[in-house]
Amino acid sequence: MDLNRASSILFLWLINIIGYGQSLQNPDHERQFTIIGRIEGLKDQTKLFLFDYDTQKDIDSTFSKNNQFVLRGKRIEPKQLAISTALPDYHAVGFFWVDNDTVHLSGTLLQFKQAVLSGSKTEDEHRRYKALLVPFHQKRDSLTALKRKLQYKDSVARREVENGFIALETQTQAIKIEFIKQSPDSYVSAEFLRLFTLTKDLPKSQIQSLYLGLSNRLQRSAIGQRIREYLELSQDLAIGNHYIDFTQFDLAGNPVKVSDYKGKYVLLEFWGSGCVPCRAENPQMVELYKKYHPQELEIIGISLDIDKDRWRKAVEQDQLPWPQLSDLKGAYNKGVLIYNVPAMPSNFLIDSNGIIIGRDLRREKLKDKLAELFKKFPSH
Repeated sequence: MDLNRASSILFLWLINIIGYGQSLQNPDHERQFTIIGRIEGLKDQTKLFLFDYDTQKDIDSTFSKNNQFVLRGKRIEPKQLAISTALPDYHAVGFFWVDNDTVHLSGTLLQFKQAVLSGSKTEDEHRRYKALLVPFHQKRDSLTALKRKLQYKDSVARREVENGFIALETQTQAIKIEFIKQSPDSYVSAEFLRLFTLTKDLPKSQIQSLYLGLSNRLQRSAIGQRIREYLELSQDLAIGNHYIDFTQFDLAGNPVKVSDYKGKYVLLEFWGSGCVPCRAENPQMVELYKKYHPQELEIIGISLDIDKDRWRKAVEQDQLPWPQLSDLKGAYNKGVLIYNVPAMPSNFLIDSNGIIIGRDLRREKLKDKLAELFKKFPSH
């Protein structure tokens, strides 16, 4: 998979699961928080929504009056939140951290994205990190303007611009890593590290080292628990390795193991209802399944959904006839962690002896691989 395609697919998925690492919390310890907002230029009776990254849902809404509004929610640990106005006059602030019972949001409608949250120590830490990136954002803007100016005129110059973007990404990643090291008791650091477990931009050994450098409080936190799950479960599986078995539930609630299909050729297909490239490839997948299922090919869909109804609806809409499994834990699906899946769509092709013989086979590559395989082994 090329870098640009992988990045775009991962970006689509991260929108759906960012912040999910904080969802394992004990409701007995919840505390209510209040956001008091004042946004100059906000019309009366503008509807505003408070979005919770943990649950990926709106948790409160209200209407403005005299440029002011109040939104409420509940938290155990610091929470990542966003505020938006309703369509058609859409504006959004996101994301910011709330770690206190009462916080204040202030700004103007014209610069709603730059509104400032006060009263939250974690947000102060996040703002300190963002200040470190200002020079790099300026360099990125300059490179973007230069790339737009060049268009198709000079391939050598465009390549230099692309290399400039790569260098900037490396530098900003280094700043993030240094922030984690220098702020071991900040939830911002823990969240950055959690995101590294999803993007796979750092080797597992480095993630483990950074995790051990976090404070005991953060290691025990819900975000820390997600990082620990990744460290405990993820494997570096490659072609030639034996597959690793795991159990999940189908749409009827029945437990199903990958090993239930032992002796067949199995395509483990990691996908989700909100993954546009996955859904676009499903018609071809259905055709391949119809062609090779009689020859002992089985596809097992592993959904990264957290909403069972959306998962079910996607299966029905795309008319997917093969087994569908999930534990409804999003990017922290146990199978995703074990197989160290970096993005969607992703797959592993396993032969009848349980050996991985293909990985990330998309479209024509999958079609050609199956044609070659079942031509060579017509008895399967």
